[in-house]
Amino acid sequence: MTKGPFAAAAVALILAGPQGAAAGGQGVSPGAAVFIRECAKCHQAGAGARNRIGPALTGIIGRQAGTVPGYDNYSDALRQSGIVWTPENFRSFVKDPKSMVIGTTQVYRGLKDDESISLLIEYLEEK
Repeated sequence: MTKGPFAAAAVALILAGPQGAAAGGQGVSPGAAVFIRECAKCHQAGAGARNRIGPALTGIIGRQAGTVPGYDNYSDALRQSGIVWTPENFRSFVKDPKSMVIGTTQVYRGLKDDESISLLIEYLEEK
């Protein structure tokens, strides 16, 4: 037996949002679904989040770019950008990281859907 069908079913439930993914009566919020789909391969967010391939995103909104304690893999471009992660700055970065911070080493194609970005920002503001 392979894990493929089971893994696909689990991902489908998570991405289905509150109506489709019940865990003890609690669903995954639409913003959490965006985070899982777009960010969770490299980042964690929330209580107990740790740095992974990318820095933990807990408290990102309002924080200066390139300043997560214990994360040393920032590009010089991001570290020296002077950016504070406001919702507007985060939106621009997530849409197209390489055009917002020339020289970033962020390996991400960008999220183009404005509604998904809004849901993601709302989710991260809670973390």
